[in-house]
Amino acid sequence: MKHLYTRLGWLLDALFPRSPSVAQFDRLPVQALGQCTDGVVAEHSYPCIAPLSYRSTLVREAVHASKYHGHARAAWLLGAAIAPTVADELSERQAFGEYLQPLVVPVPLHTSRLRERGFNQSARIALALADELELNYADQGKLLVRTKNTPSQAQQPDRKNRLRSMLGAFHADEAFVAEQYILLVDDVMTTGATLTSAREALLTAGARDVLCIAAAH
Repeated sequence: MKHLYTRLGWLLDALFPRSPSVAQFDRLPVQALGQCTDGVVAEHSYPCIAPLSYRSTLVREAVHASKYHGHARAAWLLGAAIAPTVADELSERQAFGEYLQPLVVPVPLHTSRLRERGFNQSARIALALADELELNYADQGKLLVRTKNTPSQAQQPDRKNRLRSMLGAFHADEAFVAEQYILLVDDVMTTGATLTSAREALLTAGARDVLCIAAAH
């Protein structure tokens, strides 16, 4: 069956060749993206890091490949590339007895958006990060759900409108969240409206603390 899918992939690529900007992530080494790291970003009153610079053409192409073309390896590369920065941040917190066994949780899509797209690129990034750091990955499932099908954040340049549209957009289940340290993962942070709303839902459900992580900013 695996060989069948591989051959089908080759056939689709032959019939519908992908652009070089997408195909490059088939074999790109993770170090190439890792070199686009420009440090920890903290733009909010709560903990939030976004290691990769979206100004980098390579990072931007990786995000687009994972989000708009469903390129699973591009998403994996993003998760693996930010792992060292996240590991350093966790090491500092663990020295004070925090985040010893954190749950890695992706920002979920609304069910209608997930059906339409067929995948959640943030979940793929989060799973790669969890694998690289050997952390517990919590598929959003019942733990964190998106209750509002909000407009694309890229279509709302005004931060106030983004924050307003994201109010009450998520719900977290106390049974899965209470007293947990959470690493909340998204693909890109712009205004932070999505991460803010999801973080508030997790804290309302009793999470001990939430460290927001975006692959790029």
